[in-house]
Amino acid sequence: MRAGNRTDRESCSCPPFTKQATMQPSIHRAESDSYTEAAMWLHDYRPEPMSPTLLAEPNSPRLPQLRNVLLGSDASVRIEQTAWVLILNLRGRARVHGPFGSLQLPGRHWLILEAETAVAVSTRRQGLCLLLGMTEPAHKRMLPDWEMRLLAGMGRMSRGLVRILRTVLREATTKAEADWQREMQFAAALRELSRSQSKLRALMARAPGKSLQVRLKTFARLQRACLMMACQVENEANVTSLAAASRFSVWYFSRAFRRVYGEPPHAYATRCRLRHAAWLMRSECYSASDVASMCGFDNASSFARAFRREIGCTPSAYRARFLASSQGRNELAAPGC
Repeated sequence: MRAGNRTDRESCSCPPFTKQATMQPSIHRAESDSYTEAAMWLHDYRPEPMSPTLLAEPNSPRLPQLRNVLLGSDASVRIEQTAWVLILNLRGRARVHGPFGSLQLPGRHWLILEAETAVAVSTRRQGLCLLLGMTEPAHKRMLPDWEMRLLAGMGRMSRGLVRILRTVLREATTKAEADWQREMQFAAALRELSRSQSKLRALMARAPGKSLQVRLKTFARLQRACLMMACQVENEANVTSLAAASRFSVWYFSRAFRRVYGEPPHAYATRCRLRHAAWLMRSECYSASDVASMCGFDNASSFARAFRREIGCTPSAYRARFLASSQGRNELAAPGC
C-alpha cells in the first residue's frame, strides 16, 4: 500500500490537497473490503475442539510472559492469578464469571480485567473467543509508553483490531510461527486496542491523583466498581459494598466516582439496569413485569417510568419498534428463549 501511494505521488502533477481528496475514497474502499474479508473469514473459521483448560500465571511472574487460549464452540477456560486478562470475543456470546459477578460479552466486543484472582470464560454454540493472559512486565514491554497503557473496561472491537486478529488466527493455522513473530502480532493487536480506548482515557484523565500512575490505579478501582454494577443488574447498587470492593471509603468513592463519570454511583447503576432491561425487552419471552422483577424494580409502574426517562419510550413501545425493524427480526433472542 505504501509503495503504491509513493508511485502515485511521483507520477502525478496534481497539487497535494487535490490528490489527497482523490485518493481518499479508494483508501476507504480498500479498508472496507479488507474488513469485510476479515469478518467473513472469522465467521467461517472453526478451530479444533478443545477440552476445558486452565490458563494460570507463569512460575516467574516477574518475567514478560504472554499466554493465549482460543475457545471455539461450547468450550471453557479458567484463568487464575494473572495480572492482565484480555477477553476478545469474536463471535457469539461469551459468558464471563468472576468475583465481580457474571456477564455475557457480545460478539466483536472486548473485556479487559486487571489483577483478578480467578476468571472463568465459556462460549456457546458457534462461539469464537481469544483470551490473553499476561504479566505486568509483558504489558510494559509491549506498550512501553505510559500514555498508551491498557485500561480495564469493555468496548466494541475496531475494524483494525478485527483485521489483526484474523491475521493472527489465520497464520497460526497455516504455519508454525516463531515466538518473536507471534509476539509482534499480539503487540500490534494491543496497540490497536489501546488506540480504541480514547473515551476511557478521557475518563481516566479526570481521576484524582497528582501523577499518571496514581490516576491509573484510582481509575482501575473505579472501573471495577462499574463492572460490578454491570454484572449485578438484578439488585440496586450498594455504595458501601462498591466502596469496599474498590478499597476506598464511602465518602471518597462517591466523590471520585462523580468526578470521573459525571453522576453518582446509584444513577450509574440504574442506567446499567435499564440498559439490561432494554436488551431483555427485545425478546418476546418476558413480559414487562417479568423484566422489572429481573432488573430489581419494585413494580412495573416504577420500571416503566424509569425506562421512559432513560430510553425515551415505554417498554412495550420499545419492543414493538425493535421487532418491527429488520435488525430486530434477524437478531437472536435473549437467553432462555
